[in-house]
Amino acid sequence: MTEYIQSDYIIQINANLNNQIIYDGSANPPVWGLSGGILTNTDLSDDDITIFFPETTTPVLFGTVDAGSIETGYVGEFDVIMNISTTQNGRINAVGDISGENVIATVDDKQHYAQYVYWSNDTTIPSGGGGFGFGGGGRDGRLGGGFGLGGRPSGFDENSADVLTKSLSSNEVKIYYQDILNTIAGDISGNNVLDSWTIQLSSTPVGENNITSYARDISAVDNQLFENGQSVILDQSYQLFLTIQDVNNNTQVLVDYTPVYAVITHYDSGASFL
Repeated sequence: MTEYIQSDYIIQINANLNNQIIYDGSANPPVWGLSGGILTNTDLSDDDITIFFPETTTPVLFGTVDAGSIETGYVGEFDVIMNISTTQNGRINAVGDISGENVIATVDDKQHYAQYVYWSNDTTIPSGGGGFGFGGGGRDGRLGGGFGLGGRPSGFDENSADVLTKSLSSNEVKIYYQDILNTIAGDISGNNVLDSWTIQLSSTPVGENNITSYARDISAVDNQLFENGQSVILDQSYQLFLTIQDVNNNTQVLVDYTPVYAVITHYDSGASFL
C-alpha cells in the first residue's frame, strides 16, 4: 500500500483511510485488505489540500518594441519579457519587464535650426508590440513639437544649444508600457500549475499482504488502522512538467520533469475514497 519515500514535492490530502480498510476477523489469524478508490481536487475543500511544488522563475519573450525614426528607419529594439514564476502552493504568477541596451538617436547638425532630439511614442512605426520614434527641430526660429518620453524641455528656444543625441532606456519604455505589461501579467497570474488531479488507491485483496503485516505489528483488532493525523505516501509518482510557447513559438520550460507524490493524511472526519 505504501512505502517510506522521501520527496520534496507532494500533493497532500486529508481523507478517511480507515473506511478503505477491509477486515476479516473470521480468518485465523485475522487478515486485512484495501478497497480501492479515487479522490479528485474537486472532491475536497481547499482546507483539505496542501501542495508543495517546485518554485521556479523563467523569463519568456512575449514580443518586441522597436525604436527608430520614420526618416532613418530601425535604430534598435527592446524585448518584452514576462518573468513567469511557479509557487510552492501550485500557483502561477507573472511580472512584465522590458529589457535591452539603451538605444541612441542622433541627427545631423543643420544650419539655422534650433535642434533638440527627443523620443516620443509613434504608432506609425511598424512593430510587433509598439514603437518609439525620435524627432524634433525647428527652422528660422520656429521650434519642433513633441510628446512622450523627454519632449522639448522648458525654456528651449531658437537661441538654445543644439541637442543632437538622445538615449532611450529600457526602464523608460517599461514605464510607458507599464499598464499593458500589467494587463498581460494579470492574464497569466493566478492560474494553477495543475488544473485538475486525481489520487487513486489500488485495491489489495484480503489476505497475507503488507496491510495485514502492518495491522499485526500494531495489534489491530478491526479496520481502524490509522490514527487522526497519521500519513502515508503512495509509492507511484506523477511526473510534473510545465511549458509555455514564447512569441517565436519556441518551447520554454517552466517546470522540468519532477516526480510528485501523493500523501494521504487520515482523519475520521475526512472524505472517503469513491
